[in-house]
Order: sequence, then C-alpha cells, then structure tokens
Amino acid sequence: MQTQAKQASTTPAATQRQTAGQPARAVLSAEQLLQLQAELLGRKRFEEAVTGLAQQLASSLKCDRASIGWKEKDGMKVIAASYVAEVHTRQETARLLAAAMEEAAEQGVRLVHPEPDGGRPHILLAHDELARRQGYVLCTVPLVYGGSIIGALTMERRDKEFTAAEAAHIERVAAMLAPSLALKYENGLPLWRRCTAQFKETLDNTLRSDTPANKPLRIGLGVAGVLLAGVLLFPTAYSVSAPAKLEGAMQRVLTAPADGYLQKVHVRPGDRVHAGQVLAELADQDMMVELRGLEAELAQHENALISAQARSDSADYSANQGRALAARARLDLLQQQLERAHLRAPFDGIVIKGDLSQSVGAPVERGAELITLAPNTGYRVMVEAEETEIADLTIGQTGRLKLAAMPSLSIPLRVERITPLASTEEGRHYFAVYATLQGKLPVLRPGMQGFAKIDVDTRPMLFNWVRRALNWTRFKLWSWGA
Repeated sequence: MQTQAKQASTTPAATQRQTAGQPARAVLSAEQLLQLQAELLGRKRFEEAVTGLAQQLASSLKCDRASIGWKEKDGMKVIAASYVAEVHTRQETARLLAAAMEEAAEQGVRLVHPEPDGGRPHILLAHDELARRQGYVLCTVPLVYGGSIIGALTMERRDKEFTAAEAAHIERVAAMLAPSLALKYENGLPLWRRCTAQFKETLDNTLRSDTPANKPLRIGLGVAGVLLAGVLLFPTAYSVSAPAKLEGAMQRVLTAPADGYLQKVHVRPGDRVHAGQVLAELADQDMMVELRGLEAELAQHENALISAQARSDSADYSANQGRALAARARLDLLQQQLERAHLRAPFDGIVIKGDLSQSVGAPVERGAELITLAPNTGYRVMVEAEETEIADLTIGQTGRLKLAAMPSLSIPLRVERITPLASTEEGRHYFAVYATLQGKLPVLRPGMQGFAKIDVDTRPMLFNWVRRALNWTRFKLWSWGA
C-alpha cells in the first residue's frame, strides 16, 4: 500500500489527469516494454526487426500508425511503418513522414501536432502538411544514441490529440528502444563498414577531445601524417611492370618439305635433342617407287649414250647425253626430298612446340609448321608492355625478371629491341619489348613465364601509385575537349 502511494505521489499531475480521463491510453506496462524489446531483438535482419517493432508499437500504444525513420547521409528515410510490409520512399506518404521526422531531428525535440496548451511553440510546417493530407494527429520523437540523432519515431491516430504526458511517455519508450535499434543496425552492416565506422568514431573522439591523455596521441598522429606525406613525396625508383615470357635467342621451325603423310614422330615438346637427330619422318613409299623408276631411266640413257659413242653417232650421243643429264637432275632432286623426309635437328636444343604424337598418319601440306626448336643456351625475354607505358621505355634500359618457376630469383635484363607495332591477344593490347638476360643464368627452359620490371627513372611514390588513374583522366579530359 505504501509503495502504491509512493508511486501515485511521483506520477505527474498531467499523467494522472490523462489516466483518469482515459485509462492507460498510451502508457506501456513493463511486460509490454519487454515484448517490444523481444520483437526487436528476436529478428535476424534489421528490416524485419523494425517492421515488427512498428507493428507492436502501434498496437501497444493504441495508435493507428507507427512509423520509424532512419537518418542517412542524404536525410531522413522511412524504413518501417505498421501494417505495411514494405515502405516505398517515392510514395507521397513516405515523403511527408520523412519530412516530419527531419523537422523533429533538426530541432532536436519531440513535436506534437496539434501542440498541447501551454507548450513551447515549435516549427511544425512539415507536421501541419502531413496532418492536413492524412487527417491524423501526430507525435514525432527523435531517436538518440551516443549523443547523436540516429532516426525518429512518428505515432499517428485520429480520435484524440496527444497530451504532454503521452508525448513524454512515447519519448521515454523511444529513448529505451534507440540503443537496441542502433546495435541491431550496426550488426547488420558489412564487416568493412563496421570497421570504418569504428575507426572514424575513435578518430573523431581523439581529435575532438582535449583531455591530457589524448594530447600525446594527437601529436603522434600529426607526426605520423607528416612522415607519411614525406614518404609519399620522396622520389623512388619508377619501373614499368609487365608480363614476360622466356624465349630462345634463336628459334628454328621445321616444316614439311613436300605434301605427304606423317609416318613417325620421335620427340615431343620439352625433349632435348642433338644435332642431326631424326625428329619425325614422312612417308616415303611413293618417292622410293619414283626413285627406282628414275634410276632405271638414267641407266637406260647412259647405255644409249655408250652405244652412240661406240657407233660414233654424234647426234644420238648428244641427245642421249641431254636425257641422261635431265634424269640425273631429277634423281638428285628426289634423293634430296627423300633426305628431307627425315626431319633432323639442325643444332643441339629443346623442342618447344609441335606435339605430333596424335597426328601420325595424317596428311601434311608442303610448308606446314611441324616442330619448333630452341637452342640449349642463349635466351631472350619478350616483355608485353602496355601501350600506355611504351613511351617510358627505350633501348638500353635495365631491369629484373622473376619467373613463376623461380619466384625467389631475380634475373637482370637489358632492353635490346622495341617492336614498332602493337599486338592484340585475349583482349590485351601490348607492344613486344625484347630484352637479353645478363650475368650467370640458372637452368632455364624456353616458355617459362613471369613478370618483368624495367627501370625508368625516379619519381614520387604517390605518383607511382596514381599514375594510371592520372593518365586515364588526362586522356579522357582531352578526348572530351577539356
């Protein structure tokens, strides 16, 4: 009994009058407050939580509509309303509600329309417009967390105006729900946004606070900023980086000497070969038959030549001599073709291209590329420099090469030749820059790929980082006529 008397004595007179006039019109019990918290915290997604909270608020506070707005960079945005599954910001109602919430947030106080008698006057232009369009009486309360306004709560009903006591109670409910709403919103953000917000908050608190504990930290941040600016503006080595591929200094392509069929293949890419070794063979049965015929024809002409010489028939001798010479020439040519039908390695090297193991028996045309060889020693590097960087490269520049097969080894190189024409491959537009390797070389194989860096000059580190964006901006501005 004493507790009840004490509670009654501490209840404001306005609240007692409202309770007498309309019992528990907009006053929530402890159980209802717990239900609101459970509705907010029991949903996984922030959007679902605020929608359920708006529905529960409208029902518990006996209002026709409860709306929740959230403060964003471009202003207040209505994110939930009771009895509405999804709020469309372009609708007139959502626009008017957002304006009313923004009005309360800018003044930093709760706004009631129409205002209770004896209350302090406030600017209610947006509330007046919303009430005129919708026909509701309104009570808008800012949602405050951490000393900042994070949103607003608008309650609407038709039958009776909000009293000062009801508005104060709605404000207390909003103050209780604001921290839970803020935490729910932050937990739903991506990790990078949460980390960015936390860093920004910590930095703002450090820079704005004048406590002695923050003074050394602010001095340290200033010194770090000066050092960072110095590092970014300090000249460092600038180099052009591009994909690179190892090639033999001299490559030899073995082609088909004549039309025919592939009979045998003795090597595959990656095999090491010796000078004179047979790499592949073309079918020679037809040429052997032709060879036998030419040999018989040559023997016939030579016999006729001897007979004419014995008869001292100069005319017949001259004719048979010409025929014998022609047959000898065709026979020599055919023998050369037979010899070329056996493709031999012209030097010691390695097969870098031409896997013919699956093409045995297939027809080949004269001049078709069959096998590509590279020598065991002597390599060059083909650097695929982008056209935006080709102007920085000149013959004689030095650099470094790192191969994917040897990431811990940096091989010196020197630019020897820059091709004047660009090449396009797999959507990339580049110029081929050829360089020779310097110093003692490890065991290498043609076809190895890696990355090359060619030293150009010294430039500020900041320029090295932003040069691509800067060059792109310059080109676009010029193309647009700026």
